[in-house]
Formats: sequence, structure tokens, C-alpha cells
Amino acid sequence: MALTLPRRYRSGYVRIDSLKDESFRELLAALWKAPSTISFDSLSSAVAATVDTIAVSDVEEIVPAALFLHQLKEALEQSSLEVAEGSAILVPSPTMGTETMTLLSFRTAGD
Repeated sequence: MALTLPRRYRSGYVRIDSLKDESFRELLAALWKAPSTISFDSLSSAVAATVDTIAVSDVEEIVPAALFLHQLKEALEQSSLEVAEGSAILVPSPTMGTETMTLLSFRTAGD
């Protein structure tokens, strides 16, 4: 199954995909620590306040993309690994034109 990532989440997804392992773990820890009652609008700010290895501007793009991917996983009723193994995330390649798509890996932290 190939999924085309909505335009508004593409840069965030690319940033997730390019995070070093330490930053990825720090991001996940910050997301898990965020209160479940926090609004989606406040989540990026809360995560940015606790993450030292990722620029605030990157966090502001990453968090909405991560939430979208989580909602996708829930809607498909699959684990992150099942979504990763069964899906290709397609993003238009900025250097190759809009017709060419770049296949990105799908990082998971397990469920």
C-alpha cells in the first residue's frame, strides 16, 4: 500500500526521518511525557520545551506530522511496525519535480 503524505506534513516527516537516534529517542520521551489533556496546539510547545537536541522550528513541523502518522496507524488498526512494513510513504521530490516521488523509510519505536 502506498500512501501520499499530505503536503502540510511533508517537511515534518522528512525531519523525523533525518533525526539522529538520540534526538529521535528524546522526541519520543517528550511526547510520552506530555499530559494527555494537552491540546494539539500546545503539544509542539510542550515538546520543544523539553527537547534539547532538536530546533524549536523543527519540533513545530515534526509534532503535527507525528500525530498524523499516529492517527493513520490507529485508523488502519495496525501496529507501527505493520504500517511500516506494509506501506510506502511517498513525498514529492523537491529536486526531481512534482511527478517524481521519493520513498522514505518509516521510523518506528515499537508499540
